[in-house]
Amino acid sequence: MGLLKKNPRNWHVKSGQPLTEMDKKILYFQNKGCLVPKRELIKTPEQIEGIREAGVLNTAVLDLVQEKIREGMSTLEIDQLVYDFTTKHGGIPAPLNYEGFPKSCCTSINEVVCHGIPCEEDVLEEGDIINVDCTTILDGYFADASRMFIIGRTTPERQRLVQIAKECMEIGAEACKPYTFVGDSAAAITKHAHKNGCTVVRDLCGHGVGNAFHEDPDMTKIRDLVETFKKLGLSVDKKILKKVNGSDDESISSTEIAKLMSEAEGTPFEMLIKTLTLRSMQRAEYKPESLGHYGLAFKYYCHFTSPIRRYPDLQIHRIIKQTLRGKMKAEAKEHYANILPEVCRKSSVCERRAQEAEYQVDRLKMIRYMEDHMGEEFEGTVSGVTRYGVFVKLDNSIEGMISVYDLPA
Repeated sequence: MGLLKKNPRNWHVKSGQPLTEMDKKILYFQNKGCLVPKRELIKTPEQIEGIREAGVLNTAVLDLVQEKIREGMSTLEIDQLVYDFTTKHGGIPAPLNYEGFPKSCCTSINEVVCHGIPCEEDVLEEGDIINVDCTTILDGYFADASRMFIIGRTTPERQRLVQIAKECMEIGAEACKPYTFVGDSAAAITKHAHKNGCTVVRDLCGHGVGNAFHEDPDMTKIRDLVETFKKLGLSVDKKILKKVNGSDDESISSTEIAKLMSEAEGTPFEMLIKTLTLRSMQRAEYKPESLGHYGLAFKYYCHFTSPIRRYPDLQIHRIIKQTLRGKMKAEAKEHYANILPEVCRKSSVCERRAQEAEYQVDRLKMIRYMEDHMGEEFEGTVSGVTRYGVFVKLDNSIEGMISVYDLPA
C-alpha cells in the first residue's frame, strides 16, 4: 500500500456482504487516502503454493549459477545456463522476449545498475562484482530473485558495497509485514544505505512475484502512451487525462483507447502509436467470473468457437448444452464452481505456451529468410524504443531489435 494525494478506490465490497477483518483494515487505509490493492491481487492458498514452487525453481537456477560462475566465463554462458536449466525443469525464463529483452536473465557487472544484457564480449575478470537477476514462470506463476557474486578477490570498497546491499535487502524484507506500506520497506532500505555512505537508485523500482491476471491495461504504460501523444503534438481527451492523472477513479475504457488511436490516423506516427497501444495492453486470462471483454467493451461476454479449437471452448460447449437441455441444476453448478478456477488457470498457462511457441517458430522462419539477405540494406520504421535498444520494422513485416551496444556513439 502507498499514500498519494489522490488515489483510486480499488477495494470494493458487494452490497449486503458482511465485512471481513481484512475488508475493515483495507477500507480503513483507503478512507485515509492510501493506495490499496485491488481484491484480485490477494492470493489464494493455492496461488501462494504455486508461487512458492516457482520460487523453488528460481532459487535452484541461481544456485546453479553460483556453482558454475568463474573468472573467464562470459555472461552469455551464464544466460545459457539459466535457459537450459529453467526449460529442462518445465519453467519459462520470463525476461526472454519481454518488451524486446533478448536474453533469459540480466547480468549487471560493476557499475551497471541493472538489466545488463548477457553477451559473448562481457567476460568476467578477477575482482568483478556481478548481479544475476532471474525471473521464472512455472505453471503460470512468477518468481523473481537476483544474487550478487564476487569473482575471486575484489577491492575492499566493492566488498563493502556488496555487504551493505545484502544488509539493505534483509532490512527491507524484515520491514515487509501485513498492512504495512511498500514505502516502509523502501524507507528502511534508504536509511541503512545512507547511514553507511551509500545511496539508492531512485529512477527504478522493484517488482514482485505473482500470477499477473489483470484484464485492464497497465495504467503506467497508458500514462507513458499519453506522454508520447503530448510530445508528438497529438490531442488527448480531457476524460482520459483525468483518469491517467488519478483524478477519476474509473479505469480507462477500450472505447477511450480506440479514440486515442484514432487521433494518430493519417499521421506519420500512426504505426508507432498502434504498436505502443498494443504493448500497453495486458495479456488476456481465462476467468470463471463474468468480467466482460475489455477490447470489445462488453459488460457480459462469453467466448467460444465452433468447431472447437481449445479446451476452454469445449467447456463452454458443455455448459451451453447442459443449459439448453435443462440439466444445469444445483449439482452441475457446484461441479463447475469447483473445477473452473483450475481449468481457467491451466488453460491460460497452455495458451501462453502455445503463443510463445508460435512466436519462436515465426522468429525462426524470419531468421532463415533473412539469412539469404545478409549484407543488404533495408529501409525500416522505428516501431519502438526500450532501454535495451531500438525496434525496427521492415516493409516485409520482419521486425528486429538493434541493441544499444550496436548503435553508433
